[in-house]
Amino acid sequence: MQPYLFPYLGYLQLASAVDRFVFYDDVAFIKGGWINRNRILVNGAPHWLTVPLHGLSPHTAIAETAVAADRRWLAKASATLAMAYAKAPYAGPVTDLVLGVLDRAQGGSIADAAIDSVVSVLDYLDLPLAHERSSTAFAETRGTGRTERVVEIARRCGATRYVNAIGGTDLYEPADFSAAGIELTFLESAPPAYPQHGTTAFVPALSIIDVLMNNSVEQVRAQLGSYRMVRPA
Repeated sequence: MQPYLFPYLGYLQLASAVDRFVFYDDVAFIKGGWINRNRILVNGAPHWLTVPLHGLSPHTAIAETAVAADRRWLAKASATLAMAYAKAPYAGPVTDLVLGVLDRAQGGSIADAAIDSVVSVLDYLDLPLAHERSSTAFAETRGTGRTERVVEIARRCGATRYVNAIGGTDLYEPADFSAAGIELTFLESAPPAYPQHGTTAFVPALSIIDVLMNNSVEQVRAQLGSYRMVRPA
């Protein structure tokens, strides 16, 4: 999966459901996606938390796209989090987690920051992630077709099953994987509603930040199990 910044619960479900997770960070950065931004809840409405980038280009890989060093932005992000979640049940430790990731992002790549966000969240949940980056562990597979590369990466991992998010159903054919002795499976998330600080009407599909701010570690770990595995016909 491409590295996303503090992604929604379904991404974390996928990461925690597998034995090895590969961050696909040497493909082109796509503007307007989830790589450098996600949504939190401010005054009852979704609000973008976006990490500023330097030299953004669709011809540059995610791993080569730099975060703009901007301490003023970091201070603004801190103020936004305080305004949104100061009275949330788990504001203290989760704010520290988020600001720690954003502080470490200064001067690095957006891949570094997004991967750090996922790994740090799972560490907070005491679910350490066995992971690799395609840019380093599988760089020599670049240049092959989309399916061919994924199959080869899975084969090199010794995988008997490859799991993707349900949105990838139309991207892959089971026969291409079964020919390599690999079962193709998709994770369909069913994230539950939960009490959200600052609103009475539940707002779905927000960053994992909102989930963590409003739920205990035990509650979030339970929510990670709210999915089903789908095997294509």
